[in-house]
Amino acid sequence: MSRFDDRLEQDMQHIADTATPSSTAWEAIQTRIAEQADHTELEITMLKPNPKTEPAVPVRMLMAAAAAILLVVVGLVALLNDGEEQSLRVTETDTTVPATTAAPGTTSVPATSEPSSASAGATAVALAEEFISARAAYDGDAARALVADDATIVQAFEWATSPDDYPLLSDLERAHGMRFLDPTCTAGSLGRVRCTYTLESDLTVALGVGPYDASFPLEVEDGLITHITHNRTTDGGQVGNYFHDVYRLGIVPWLVANHPEDLSLMRGQVGVGPPLITAESVALWEQHIPEFLASFEAADLAIAEDFITARNAHDGEAVLALFADDPFVRDDLRRDVNGEFAGFDEIDYVSSGEFDRVTGVELVDPTCEAGSPGRVRCTYTWANAWTRALGDDRYTGNSFVFDIADGRIESLTHTFAQGPVDGFEDHISEVTLLWVQANHPEDVPTMFNDSSFAQSAESLALWETYTAEFAAPRAGN
Repeated sequence: MSRFDDRLEQDMQHIADTATPSSTAWEAIQTRIAEQADHTELEITMLKPNPKTEPAVPVRMLMAAAAAILLVVVGLVALLNDGEEQSLRVTETDTTVPATTAAPGTTSVPATSEPSSASAGATAVALAEEFISARAAYDGDAARALVADDATIVQAFEWATSPDDYPLLSDLERAHGMRFLDPTCTAGSLGRVRCTYTLESDLTVALGVGPYDASFPLEVEDGLITHITHNRTTDGGQVGNYFHDVYRLGIVPWLVANHPEDLSLMRGQVGVGPPLITAESVALWEQHIPEFLASFEAADLAIAEDFITARNAHDGEAVLALFADDPFVRDDLRRDVNGEFAGFDEIDYVSSGEFDRVTGVELVDPTCEAGSPGRVRCTYTWANAWTRALGDDRYTGNSFVFDIADGRIESLTHTFAQGPVDGFEDHISEVTLLWVQANHPEDVPTMFNDSSFAQSAESLALWETYTAEFAAPRAGN
């Protein structure tokens, strides 16, 4: 019964001491009961007093009855709190006395209807969802309109210090590329709402950190938000890691090295704490974040270009060194006999690099461009000694799409533009197979397997010999 605090005792004393029915006391009792209403297996019927200008029965008797009912409710909740956690449903039974039974000289007043707690909760949730939608759309004016003028804002994680900060805060969040993903809001008691979402930004993507589990605990009263807390956490639940990862280990060292004179204007004294919500601060964040991201783009482009260079050098070990642990790979030229994509662990980049070397594979005219943070797309034309000997330059428009974080390739998608139709599988593969069948039929089982080209040491030696044999008479064509 620990949650029934001194306030409830005061409410009961108020009932006993008050000479007339008190709506204030009744509402206070309802509030305290509602705060305990988290047990689904028990339903308690409350007898709601009939408000009248003059009591039809002695006031002291009514008050004593109300106090007795309250004591029963308190006892029931105490028993529940000692057992398994269940939920308590509180319903109201209207005890309005019909006018025909009113005592002489009294007036019956119809009971007034009050909004249900479920309806109030739904209204609070709708307001909270509107607030997050405004934040996600960087609509600071709309967010400001939902917050009471005297709202309490917990600044440590919300950044804003007053409701009037929201227009500038939205500009700051736009500069960060802040994203409020998959929001879900749940109503609590007394106008409380808790909204959870997944936090991501251009900075988190570029730095390879997050995304973060985050939440807005809000309080709503009279159609406005009166209390705002903003928690940014990680999957491990450690509050503040967003700031540690993104600022302390991320952009702040870069600012110290490149724009030390601006740091105090952007984050207050000695450049610590959340970003300042001032026009000057927002302008500096808008200027420096793109510069910071551009530095990552250059590094990411270099990784992608290193991959192309290693492929053209037929250096499988160098290719492998560019990947993160357990990367995702989807390669049109790495499929099994059923057409299923081979996983990263199934691709032998060292052996395939050797095969590319003996057959003269080259990724021609590569062009790489940075896209969203951490993503690079490179296009190229594919060729080898056989296509060059035939003058066949059809294999254009191929691409690699890289997702890069912390200087390593986390994801690679290789799209071969022609695909299997009138492309690699139906042309150059068939050309080589037909030529080997016609000229060295005894070596076909060694050079080809069910899926494509065999890459055993014996096969590689034959491919090197026969590639030169095929290309020599066609040189200069």
